[in-house]
Amino acid sequence: MLFLLIFIVSAARACHPQFQKELRYLDLYLGIQPDNDGQLPVKHAAYFQQYITASQELDCTFDRNCLWSNLKNDGVLDSSDFWYFHKTDKKRFPTQLQPGKRKLPKGTHFIVAGNTTTHAQSAIILSAPVPCQKGEGRISFNYWLYNFAQLQVLIVKAAKRRGHLQIIDKSETDCHYYRPKDDVCHVTIPHISEPFRIAIRAFSLKDNVVGSMALLNNISYNALICERSPLSSLFASSSLKRELQPTTVYSLSDMNCLEASSSCRWGNARAPANTTWRLGKDVERWNEAMLVNYRSSRPSGAFFFLAVDSLTARPFARFESDLIPCTQKATTLSFQYWAKTGTQVEVCSVDESDVPLSCAYLTDEDGGAKPIEIVVDPYGKPFRFTFEVITFDQFAGGLVAVANLQLKGVLCTEKLPAVATTISPNTIADSFALTPRPIFEGTYPLQLACDWTSDPCFQWVDEDGKLFVGTAPQDSERFPFPEELINGNVGVIFLNGADTAILRSREVPCAWNLEISLTYWRSEHGFIRVCALDQCVDGGKMEGKIALIVSSMRPFEVTVELRSRGNAIVAIDSILTEGEACPIKTLEQTLCDNVKCDFQGTLCGYSTNPVSTGDTPMQLATKGATVTIDEGFNRAVLASSSFEIVQPALLLIKVTQETFGSRVLLCPDAKSEPDSCTELLGPIVLSPQTKELTFPLDPSTRRFAIVFLHDKAVQFGPATFTIHSVDVKTSDNYQLCF
Repeated sequence: MLFLLIFIVSAARACHPQFQKELRYLDLYLGIQPDNDGQLPVKHAAYFQQYITASQELDCTFDRNCLWSNLKNDGVLDSSDFWYFHKTDKKRFPTQLQPGKRKLPKGTHFIVAGNTTTHAQSAIILSAPVPCQKGEGRISFNYWLYNFAQLQVLIVKAAKRRGHLQIIDKSETDCHYYRPKDDVCHVTIPHISEPFRIAIRAFSLKDNVVGSMALLNNISYNALICERSPLSSLFASSSLKRELQPTTVYSLSDMNCLEASSSCRWGNARAPANTTWRLGKDVERWNEAMLVNYRSSRPSGAFFFLAVDSLTARPFARFESDLIPCTQKATTLSFQYWAKTGTQVEVCSVDESDVPLSCAYLTDEDGGAKPIEIVVDPYGKPFRFTFEVITFDQFAGGLVAVANLQLKGVLCTEKLPAVATTISPNTIADSFALTPRPIFEGTYPLQLACDWTSDPCFQWVDEDGKLFVGTAPQDSERFPFPEELINGNVGVIFLNGADTAILRSREVPCAWNLEISLTYWRSEHGFIRVCALDQCVDGGKMEGKIALIVSSMRPFEVTVELRSRGNAIVAIDSILTEGEACPIKTLEQTLCDNVKCDFQGTLCGYSTNPVSTGDTPMQLATKGATVTIDEGFNRAVLASSSFEIVQPALLLIKVTQETFGSRVLLCPDAKSEPDSCTELLGPIVLSPQTKELTFPLDPSTRRFAIVFLHDKAVQFGPATFTIHSVDVKTSDNYQLCF
């Protein structure tokens, strides 16, 4: 009886005394020893990532580097490895090793898989990829088996899925221990129409007492294989040869490609690539190629496509347009697009040196019959559009198709239509279907962003009443809006003659690297700029975007300032923000922050700065803000910050007045004359008195000033005033601020 301890050998493990003992058994009974530290003679890994060009490339006697390698253990079909041995003497193999030849020349090489485990193990050697096989083929090899070991030939997909082999065919393998003496294993492989690899699997390697094993050598593969990947024959395609085009581009419509052909101004980039875009003509196998099982959208005529798989070496070909000289308005690229699941495509505009100007990313979910539109800004130098596959499903492969390519825009050499210089209000109202903004009811978005579609943008205050909302006219000669910038609902300001207007944002509490961008169009005599924190950016062109970046830990406002030197119109399409900003305060928060105050250590939102001769400031004290007015002064002012209310409210003021002849007034602002103010207290004061005063606030009120007046200090001496608190309530005397 042959008694062998079968092994897993490597240079490191072979140094262990136990493995040295096992190797001695193999040498003693079989006359074989490890070669090359047991590592299979394998060609460079790059060869396993490209298709063979003839079946004979898989022939292998293991006397040289071959296109067969161990499969990385996957725990399913493969849990062990083959190892490399050679015959060291002329000793015959024992009869327990069947059915191969027993007498072999010294120096013959083998690969060996074996194990001494209780649970069955398996090992696989895997071939380099085959593009496809026409008709039947045959693989053969010499083999020896011992103690329950078995063999199997599998046809597997060229790419793994999640680390595991995907079986295409389990070819009948009638190669076992009980075959006739000197048997050679022959396995027939059926017609295979897709890329594949051949796997030879030794399995049922078990028996923890004496072990089991399989030996292989002299592999031969004989078949008629495809000369190249079947991807190149998809859709009855032909190569895309870029025809020489006239150098002059007179209009962007010259770049249109409604029916894909080599005569279009689109094609493969001239940079070297391992695969190219092709011209597809037939969609009969569309569903099969796209991996869909329903009647999906597909091209109605010829189309451009690129197909790749896991073995397609990068770089992939880039599909690109001819150079566009330069543009003076935004350019729109529209096209139909389809992609296989898992495929992602990058569509870019690049300059003459291939530096990207802007890019968009498309997936299979973006595809379909409806054209995709990509808009790029005007560019004053030559540029082109490009399509590149950037990622795909390594198992299923990648596929992208485009058709019906069209460009819209204006080249630098083309003449723009004249912009209207005399615009009547009636023309504007009719063209834009202008309507006033709705009545403000007290709520607004708590951010600066505004597009006029979902709301009237009441976070922006129209201080001059000149803002209307309308719809941008399309294809208008009088108002030649670039549709990619100005479309849908817009804010419209009409300036009559030499005029000005301001849109002011509500107060922004704080911001960090906040970019505020505004898209606009203006007529010839109009001007626009955006300002914040003492910096302004002008809109120098007739249309475009204005961007301003601000950072502040203190509250600030943003203003859109407009002016004209003749009848003019300014249309604002959108106001966008990017970055961090604190939410805008609500109307109630602003009212409470700017009006309510107990004057304990702070004047809150009030100012007491002198604004005219004879003014003296108030000072904070224990019981509130106080002032003493003597000769040389006649008043003190406590002016509120601006606020807004939409319903009548009550202003509550608690104040102490001590001197005869003094008065307490409530005025529209700090500069108001006494005659335009309302007297709250005085002048008859017989003894110091503390009173709580109530005054109705009208919705039109935006600010007020509490004036402490004493112009009779010569007659009655100095006057002292103390204000203890200011509060605001609803007209029904309910608390507003808490």
